[in-house]
Amino acid sequence: MDMRSEARISKLMIDHDLEKNGDKFQIYPIYTSEFLVPLKIGTPTVPQILIMDTGSLLLWVHCGPTIGGEGSPGRTEGNLASEVVTFDSSNGTEVTINRLMFGCSSKYSRDYDSNTLVLGGEPIIIAASTPMFMLIGKYYITLEKISVGDKFLDIDPNIFKRVDYQGGMLVDSWAPSTYLPDVAFNKLKEEIRSVIGTTLKEYISSRPNELCYLGTIIQDVKNLLTIAFHFVENAKMKFATENLFRQDEPDHFCLSVQSADSSKLPFSILGVWAQ
Repeated sequence: MDMRSEARISKLMIDHDLEKNGDKFQIYPIYTSEFLVPLKIGTPTVPQILIMDTGSLLLWVHCGPTIGGEGSPGRTEGNLASEVVTFDSSNGTEVTINRLMFGCSSKYSRDYDSNTLVLGGEPIIIAASTPMFMLIGKYYITLEKISVGDKFLDIDPNIFKRVDYQGGMLVDSWAPSTYLPDVAFNKLKEEIRSVIGTTLKEYISSRPNELCYLGTIIQDVKNLLTIAFHFVENAKMKFATENLFRQDEPDHFCLSVQSADSSKLPFSILGVWAQ
């Protein structure tokens, strides 16, 4: 697990309420694992470019020179403010929010690695969909089963349900990896090992409990694995090879799904690599 992921887990424990909005804002993907949102703040307007983060609870911008850059990533301090904020709409017009609360950052230690976003409204669905619900400022979906090829893993679906403020799967646009409960992760890892067998040689990672192999994703694992997440109401997310693994170094790659420590993270995460 990298520093960004560790900081992400600790940050996601904060609770807050957010107001829903039915407008469509333009966003732009970069680095294959981040999304940028251009907006303007104040009158007269000041252009800003922000990273979209569906797992955070407050919009943050830099207000003048900032102090810091050292320490663990994901921490920022400053003042709470409200201002007129204007977003670019997906149809070329602008959407203005007259009083949007945001954090005005004066001290930070953030470390970023790496379409249209629809918030509310009625999007057109062209395939099976699964309900997304918002709780304490975060977006959740419900995972039911995991399949490898034609085989469903022997996992009790109850471990994925949200009960008493724990469980469920958070949709997070800033966490690179996907996180599963220990039981589910271990079952998935062992099944991948059994399918790949002796085809590839495992690479021993310095990070604990991580599954890595020598080679390259494009040449060595293409068409070897078919893995899918199955959500409520028969929605199915089938992973492409590049969504399932990440090429950490030229000579080895690792599974982009990791084990969630339930003492730190009482829910699963669908990371941006999978999305």
